[in-house]
Amino acid sequence: MSRQPCLPFAVLVLVLAAVGPAQTVTVGTGTINNTTTSFPAPYGNYWWGSRHQFLITAAELSAAGLPPGPIIALAFDVVQAGGASLTAFEIKMGHTTATGLSTWQTGLQSVHFSSSWTDSVGWNTHGFPSAFSWNGIDNLVIETCHNNNSFTTNAIFNQSATTFNACLVYRADAAGVCANNSISSGSFTPNQRPNMRFDFATVAAEYQENQPGASLDIDGVVGGAFQPAVTSRCVNGMATLNASSTAAGLPYDVFIDLLAPLPVTGGGFATPGGQVVNGSFASGTFSWLIGGVTVNTTIAFPAGGFTLPFGVGSLPGSAFGQMIVVDPANAEGISLSQPAGLAIVQSQSALPAAGPGGDDTSATFDFPTIACVAGYPFFGTVYTQFHVSSNGRVVFGAPDPDFSPTVAEALADNAFGGFWTDLNPHPINGSGNITVNVPAPGVVSVDFNAVIYHLEFAAPNTFSLVMDTVTGDYRIDGLSGTSLNPATAGAAGGDAQFLGISGGNAVGATDPGVTTLFTAGASGAPLLLTDMIYDLHPPGTAGTCPSLLPGTLNSIVFSPAGGTYVWAGF
Repeated sequence: MSRQPCLPFAVLVLVLAAVGPAQTVTVGTGTINNTTTSFPAPYGNYWWGSRHQFLITAAELSAAGLPPGPIIALAFDVVQAGGASLTAFEIKMGHTTATGLSTWQTGLQSVHFSSSWTDSVGWNTHGFPSAFSWNGIDNLVIETCHNNNSFTTNAIFNQSATTFNACLVYRADAAGVCANNSISSGSFTPNQRPNMRFDFATVAAEYQENQPGASLDIDGVVGGAFQPAVTSRCVNGMATLNASSTAAGLPYDVFIDLLAPLPVTGGGFATPGGQVVNGSFASGTFSWLIGGVTVNTTIAFPAGGFTLPFGVGSLPGSAFGQMIVVDPANAEGISLSQPAGLAIVQSQSALPAAGPGGDDTSATFDFPTIACVAGYPFFGTVYTQFHVSSNGRVVFGAPDPDFSPTVAEALADNAFGGFWTDLNPHPINGSGNITVNVPAPGVVSVDFNAVIYHLEFAAPNTFSLVMDTVTGDYRIDGLSGTSLNPATAGAAGGDAQFLGISGGNAVGATDPGVTTLFTAGASGAPLLLTDMIYDLHPPGTAGTCPSLLPGTLNSIVFSPAGGTYVWAGF
């Protein structure tokens, strides 16, 4: 059953966004010209191929009159045509926070492609089959590229000077120019940019923006008409809600929902006066900050605004708040704030994160970034970083991609745990991949996915090394997914394998003198606190560690206990 709030908020009606006619703005009015041999020149064929990136600031776009929303075409002003047919001419666009170009920007959206493009004098317009939506906040990067197999001359453009490095150029008499990240330093003028004209379509806002009568944010994050304000915080973290209004002394409330803010085209709606409601009264998960089930009509907005620190909770998810204030200065009698979104995450990284991808390589990760935790305790030391070796182990203290385990090295190396042997995830002379994930809050899993023994393509290994930062447990999971090592190249009949954990030089690790036969349903503990707990397969013999031969062991859990670890097999 839907709940209908009081105040003018109750009469808000749905208004669909409507796209209006195309309009045009121009960025750059200069009359600087390149030559038939100089750059920048988007239609530059003095070399077989040329790749350009141009930076336009948000301030420049706004000053030119470009509103946030869809850009549907881009044009360049040609003074003298080059006349050559440019092969595979492509335009890409993207957002960036960079204030000058020194390296190629990545993650751009392809907006125009012509198998063959011939320029002409005047404005040369490139239509976009799929519009690029500028968020109105970030700077804009525009990339052009083509690649012929012969050269002629450059078209000459009207260009403008900039006070920052506004372009990058790479040109070469070769194939593959558009994928080459080199920069032809000294061959172009970096603080010069061709004049550009943008065609855009007017479109109603998707999200409400803050205004004097109602302003709300979480930790200062502000969005725009086409980009919601979303503050990302780790589970169990803290955040602060900040509110202000010019209508102090009048009733207000904050609509709170356990969802992400809804755009107009995705469930939100616009009021007759053009404000945007980014929530739904039918969601079943909303409430009012003050009024609870119904909107507050009596408690007044405090003079000077307010701040409200709060804990974000222990579970990942989304939420947002949007404030409504009775405001006589607004024609609708109310003012709405932006939807202040909150993303509660268990990792600040895009997951799964890619691990090492080459033979005998290592990748380093930070616990605060990957798992939203301060660190992980291992053999009495709390580590803020861990290093994933392509050879089957997680190392603490420093990277170590060594592929040939020995007992002496396990004693002297940095602390580690895993299934240490010669593995190879390289995409050419190896196979499989290694990823890092966070399957639960505070739990980090390093997953070896069908990674082969070096040059043994018929012997893939799938297993996981799991660090529980809450309990301190270290697990080696999925061991039933390992293979026998038949005869790795370079060894007489298979590489050495070390299965287990070692405190290494961090604790002055000791060798118990005997290996441990890990079996499902069994458990054990070392004699000395510093003893390594491990099974070993010697080099030169095809096979695997004795613990893995029966094929019933799937997991070993090492749990901290009194300064050392106890183990249990499953």
